[in-house]
Amino acid sequence: TQSKAAALKLNSDVNLLMKIDQLRKERTKTVKKIKTAEKIKTAEKTKTATQKSVHTLVENAEEEEKEKEKEKEKEKKKNNEKEKEKEKEDNNEDEKNADIRVTYIFIEIKKTFKIYYIKQYLQKSVDNICQEFQELTTSDIEKKLEKIVKEIR
Repeated sequence: TQSKAAALKLNSDVNLLMKIDQLRKERTKTVKKIKTAEKIKTAEKTKTATQKSVHTLVENAEEEEKEKEKEKEKEKKKNNEKEKEKEKEDNNEDEKNADIRVTYIFIEIKKTFKIYYIKQYLQKSVDNICQEFQELTTSDIEKKLEKIVKEIR
């Protein structure tokens, strides 16, 4: 009878321990579910806030775009007026600067001819030097080159 009582007590203790363990597992599951639900709520709040801020940003961007377009239109009008004034001034300047342009063209022509004559002169000099070198021997050429190098230095 004593061993039966001890066995029953041991059995009830084991059952209690099993129930405690089962309750712990259920508690852990419940805590996880609660945390998951909290995360979902937080994510939904964040999503909603993000959607609102995106919507606000889009509205602000649209308003800024409209304002920029208005400013561009104003700028276009101002630029058109400035261009008309510039055209008038340019026409007057074109008439005034016609003589200057002609003079510039003559100066450019003179420069071109000077460059052409200098080029011809240099070509003749190069031809003369080449002719001299053709008449010289290798040692004479070396002496000439040394002389030229010394002059350059």
